Amino acid sequence: MNRMMPIFSRLLKLNTERIFSVEFIVRLLRPALSAQISNPVSDLDSDRDIDLFMALASELPSNLPLVRLWTRAEAEWQCRNRAGALTVSSEVGGRRGILTGYLMQAASAPPTTVVLLGDLFWGDLEPAERTELLESFLRAGAGKGARFASCPVLGYASLDPLTTAGFRRSKRVIHTYLTFWNGLQPRPVPALYIDVF
Repeated sequence: MNRMMPIFSRLLKLNTERIFSVEFIVRLLRPALSAQISNPVSDLDSDRDIDLFMALASELPSNLPLVRLWTRAEAEWQCRNRAGALTVSSEVGGRRGILTGYLMQAASAPPTTVVLLGDLFWGDLEPAERTELLESFLRAGAGKGARFASCPVLGYASLDPLTTAGFRRSKRVIHTYLTFWNGLQPRPVPALYIDVF
């Protein structure tokens, strides 16, 4: 698709521009992590995680040019109803944060389970608390059979906890294209918050 979109756009005479390139960072998960789980996943039958997710999503910086907006039903799907959903939240001294993602099978031989981090809502957690939240998420993913963790780099959230935890840049890149129908020319953006598959 990275190669096909510009070709189709020219053929159809669309006003399409690549506005952002999504890179990924990855980390190997060791099966031993699953033995260290001490119930890090919050009670996904409660609405507390959904409330926290909605609150922190609405607090994303207003200077982001493209931001995914959530309905409550969509947030419930993202946090607990989608296949392989994984949500881990933290509350320490009134400071809160939440990470969501999902487990998927990578197209490899043999098939490998990967946990994709979808939403990095650090909230007002301190750096050490962010690191612990991430480690809880990774332990939960490893406990469900994930061998790798992957995270898209979108620029809306700090990646410091991930780089500290050993995440490294991968070769995978997905380009984001935008078409305006009113004759305006799309321009590149420095960051965005959207769903990436």
